[in-house]
Amino acid sequence: MSDVVQQNWIYIAIGYAVVFIFLIYQALFAHRGKIKVRVKTPFEEWVKWCNPEPDGKTIVVEKPKGKKAGWKFEFTNQSLVPFRSWGRRMFAVDVFYQAPKAIEYDYMQSASTAPKLTLDHVREIATWEALKARYAKIAGAKIPTWFMLLTIILLIVNIILQLVLSGRIRLG
Repeated sequence: MSDVVQQNWIYIAIGYAVVFIFLIYQALFAHRGKIKVRVKTPFEEWVKWCNPEPDGKTIVVEKPKGKKAGWKFEFTNQSLVPFRSWGRRMFAVDVFYQAPKAIEYDYMQSASTAPKLTLDHVREIATWEALKARYAKIAGAKIPTWFMLLTIILLIVNIILQLVLSGRIRLG
């Protein structure tokens, strides 16, 4: 092999090594000290990683900005749900959107207690349910994963062919 081709293979190997090291870092160290907050809304459940406050019982999910009010909630040891990710033991907290307290689980009795909702929360949930019913058909039209992967693969092949035809990459 010529020196140029050999040098290109070295760059490709270094690129794969960097990506591999980045993925290992994300898997093992990215969420250290954070708690996985699973927020339950009428439409879906979304996840956000948050650091607990120094008092150890409060998590700020949305910080206040201008006139927009923020959202924080309190949790206890009974709210923590243990799970494993890449061999590490981590914790999650389940909470309803804009609720002042997290959902608490009693593992001895196999029961859970959810915080009581105010009238404003009930109105907001009813509004969400009405919007969900109105736009249910629009939300159901999603692109399949296999189609997205096929598109990405075809784009990569297209870029390689353009580089070959322009003479920037030589095959053989």
